Amino acid sequence: MSLRQAVRRLVERSGMTEEEAVKRLRSQMSSESRVSRANVVLCTLWHPDVTQKQVRDYATQQLEFHILPVMATAACILSLLERK
Repeated sequence: MSLRQAVRRLVERSGMTEEEAVKRLRSQMSSESRVSRANVVLCTLWHPDVTQKQVRDYATQQLEFHILPVMATAACILSLLERK
């Protein structure tokens, strides 16, 4: 989002002056810096269906990467324990 858009949104939402909005926005980390450091980026400018699909896809990916291997290991351990 451009600075102009961010200022307009902040003025409309909070009632502050343009000068106050610019000062506040410039005191914050830039969007580019936040995005470059983020693990996940969501944008409220997208259609909600697009955002929901991205969240579902990311959650599925994380589950497959982190949870399923743990579950498979646990199943192997339980199988070994049942043999004893």
